[in-house]
Amino acid sequence: MLGNSRQGRSGWGRRLLYPAIALAAGGLVGYFAKRPQEVEAGARNLVAELIRTSDEPPSAGFSIEGTARTAIAALLPPREIQSVVVVSDHAGHLATVVVTGAAGGRVELDLEGVPAELRSVRRADTSAMDEAKERIE
Repeated sequence: MLGNSRQGRSGWGRRLLYPAIALAAGGLVGYFAKRPQEVEAGARNLVAELIRTSDEPPSAGFSIEGTARTAIAALLPPREIQSVVVVSDHAGHLATVVVTGAAGGRVELDLEGVPAELRSVRRADTSAMDEAKERIE
């Protein structure tokens, strides 16, 4: 009988202790994780630098930053940041920055982390998209 009562008490301890440890660990991870505001600010700063340097001659070799500068340089001035959207999930934060130019051109850049690192570049010309829509209709 004595063995059963000890076993019962340790079961309650585990039932309370393990969730408490999990909550504390989750709180620490949340406390030290990068905040979406920091991710947005870092993404905005990096893209502003890409816009500022987009008219400079490209460097030799391939780089994602060079691809972004070339895509931004192809936009008609004035080039500006239209929007910054940060999406968060269990893996981290991803910022999508849309840069627009005159005549409806736009470039979408995906950035991740703090400091921001460029992950992908997509170029879309809204005038060409409008023409395609007209042909479909």
